[in-house]
Amino acid sequence: MALLGMLCISPLCVSPLAGAVDLVRVEKSARKLFLLQQGKVVREFNMVLGNNPVGHKQQEGDGKTPEGVYWLDFKKPDSAYYKSIHVSYPNAQDLATAGKLCCMGNRMA
Repeated sequence: MALLGMLCISPLCVSPLAGAVDLVRVEKSARKLFLLQQGKVVREFNMVLGNNPVGHKQQEGDGKTPEGVYWLDFKKPDSAYYKSIHVSYPNAQDLATAGKLCCMGNRMA
């Protein structure tokens, strides 16, 4: 099971049925997004990822989806997509990896 990682949410209310969600888990190979509340799945969604999502993103345009722990911190009001949420990518670990890759001649988005 390929896992995008855990997305930590600043109290985000998904719906009256779900209540406050405290964690989002993505299973990349299944292309599923799960909303969790105190460790229990309260909602499940199908999702769209890049054309080659398995494995951690290494460079812009590789079709991969980042893996790690990220914060979902606000709804993006200027987005062209309905209900787009800001994700704190890249995180400190991604930036450190990118620095190493740049020294080897690769590029990370």
